[in-house]
Amino acid sequence: MIARTLRRCVRALRVPRPVSPDLVLLHTDRHGWRWYRYADLLQMPLKRLIALEAAGRCLELNLSRERLLALLAALEERAAAHDWPAALRIAAELRLRAAGLVEEDLVLQAAAVYFIREDEDPTDYNPQLARAKVEAWRKDPEAAAFFLTAWLRWAANWSETSASDWLATLQSLQPLAQALNRASWPTNSPS
Repeated sequence: MIARTLRRCVRALRVPRPVSPDLVLLHTDRHGWRWYRYADLLQMPLKRLIALEAAGRCLELNLSRERLLALLAALEERAAAHDWPAALRIAAELRLRAAGLVEEDLVLQAAAVYFIREDEDPTDYNPQLARAKVEAWRKDPEAAAFFLTAWLRWAANWSETSASDWLATLQSLQPLAQALNRASWPTNSPS
């Protein structure tokens, strides 16, 4: 009996369990899922912080890594073919995106990193689950609106730009974003 108890204690010592961060209930959606946010950003695991930093860079450029690589490959291909008008269209798209146009999908990707669903491990980060959350939000306009707003409110605390300014910018740029998406150089990758 004592030996078995000691073995359990030794096994427990060998496999340290991460301390669960303090989470604050943010929202219960219409499907019954409870959503949380970190009470203290310093409790966010490193893997999730790195993903949040990458999402922030994508937001700054209004360009996902996949889309950037696809545009650069298309630009190289057009330049190699001496198709300068097509190459200039791609360069114009890159310039327009870097000028500050923010796409809803990139904001949702950042929100998927930060907001925790009740079945998620808050001490880790799962990129597949983050993609699944974004896909679910795209299919549910009410959820998308909630998480866009929640992300912008949170981001406003860490930005010099207010949440209402972010919302106004997104709304004013929506027609331009739609036009950009229609005129965008065709690739097989999102945003």
